Amino acid sequence: RSRGGRWRKGETSGHRLRVVSIEADCDSDAILLKVEPMGPACHRGTASCFADAAAPGIGRLGLLERTIGERSTGDGYTARLLQGGARRIAQKVGEEGVETALAGAGGG
Repeated sequence: RSRGGRWRKGETSGHRLRVVSIEADCDSDAILLKVEPMGPACHRGTASCFADAAAPGIGRLGLLERTIGERSTGDGYTARLLQGGARRIAQKVGEEGVETALAGAGGG
């Protein structure tokens, strides 16, 4: 590389990745690092180097998780739903599932 040494993510930008976990596969010939970005992951300032979307692929789940976490406190709808416990959440998921199925079947 042009740097003439070991490259460290975020060395110049300050946008590092905090390692959440490191796992080896069953053959111990590959590893999976789960990380939390401390800013944009790409040098262009985007969330990923692999697509133009703000949160491509699995990154969308992280974005959703952060959004739900931010909304889980206070007196908003999401906070009240989460405070209702697993049964209330399951009920809401069921309601949304029925609405989706009806919409898909042309029932509005």
